[in-house]
Amino acid sequence: MESEITYAEIRFPQEPGGSKLTGGKIKSPLKKLPTSKRQHLLVVLTCCSLFFFCFIVMTIMYILASVNLPKASEEYKAINSTLLQHRAQSEELQLNYTKFLRCMIVSSQSCEVTNSSNSLKSHMCPVGWLIHNASCYYFSKDKLTWEQSKNVCESWDSHLLTINSLDEQKFITETRKCGNWWMGLNDLQKESEFRWVDGSAVEVMYWDRLQPDNYREAEHCATIGEIGCSRKDNNWNDDRCERPYSYVCEKEAETLLDFWVMLQK
Repeated sequence: MESEITYAEIRFPQEPGGSKLTGGKIKSPLKKLPTSKRQHLLVVLTCCSLFFFCFIVMTIMYILASVNLPKASEEYKAINSTLLQHRAQSEELQLNYTKFLRCMIVSSQSCEVTNSSNSLKSHMCPVGWLIHNASCYYFSKDKLTWEQSKNVCESWDSHLLTINSLDEQKFITETRKCGNWWMGLNDLQKESEFRWVDGSAVEVMYWDRLQPDNYREAEHCATIGEIGCSRKDNNWNDDRCERPYSYVCEKEAETLLDFWVMLQK
């Protein structure tokens, strides 16, 4: 006799918030988020990420700028200084060029261009002065003692004539008028030891025959030229310093344009 099998349905109590067992399947009580909310959350996360990235980039840029700012400031100052310097040089060049052209038109005897090795320059002297080898010479129209002549020349930022070459000696001799002209040679400090007015030694000498003779031990200042109008090269003579003679002042000419430097630039 076969036994009867009885099936019983067993129910388990459901915990709050727990899973519900139905038909052997477990269903989660959590519901999926709506699509719109997920999109909003994604946008917020993306914006936060971008903001954080931008913050990092800006921080790095600020650090780099803080490190390089002093160097950049110095470079800017250097560039600005160079530009200002070039501008000033350009303005000076234009001014000197105008002055040189005006000088050549008004008085060509006061302007010249000298040409030597690696040097091509234009020079100018004040009006009334003659120019020769980048030096300016003033031949006086009045007559003064040696000391007075010296003082007048110095008041014009010049000095009594000094002779340093045969070329210069010939220029003065051929340019002067007749008679004696004071120059800067004297032996006031020590007898028979002639020096130029600036104290420098005499490198070349063009004494006249039998000169200097210190006649009556009273001649301590030197003249160039003779009483007549001779043009011979050896025409220096010692004379009494208190006698009134014409005089020659000398100073360096103003350099207006250095063409060689301009070409190099």
